[in-house]
Amino acid sequence: MTMKKFLKMTLIAAVSVAFMGCPYKTKVNLESSPSEKVESKLLGEYEKKGSTTYKYEVSKYDANHYKLKEIKNSDGKTTYEYIGYTTTIKGTQFLVTRRTKSYSTDYSNEENPNYYIYKVAYNSAGSVVKLYELTDNITEEFESAAELKAFIGKYKDLSFFYEKKALKFYKNLDDEDF
Repeated sequence: MTMKKFLKMTLIAAVSVAFMGCPYKTKVNLESSPSEKVESKLLGEYEKKGSTTYKYEVSKYDANHYKLKEIKNSDGKTTYEYIGYTTTIKGTQFLVTRRTKSYSTDYSNEENPNYYIYKVAYNSAGSVVKLYELTDNITEEFESAAELKAFIGKYKDLSFFYEKKALKFYKNLDDEDF
């Protein structure tokens, strides 16, 4: 590899990292007892657009919660595990997740976990799912779920309220799904 090619690849990698946003995280849980039921059409295995490194497994944790796993394709090991639920604010559905495991760290008994919030959209079959990360540029501090819901409800229709690129996932369909 030539030095010029190496420098170009390094620059591209650095720029990519610099412009990658982190999703908004909060200590405020939007729902202490989520009421929206798990939708069976969303359960299954997904691949993220543009990535072959991981697969994502969505399963039912209980009647109102999903269990989400990020699994490395190379060795089949789970890298992250989340518990999540959906909630609707002023007609828009959001996915709220909290990390329960990371590599070898168990967060399931964490007293004050971080919650990650995404606007969620999917096609009628649940085979294509888009997650829009709330921007990490939100600087407001919230003391209650009611305050955070009001804030989200007020700004949810503004494009700059979300990261620029949606995360797009495609369901792995078996032959029996056809």
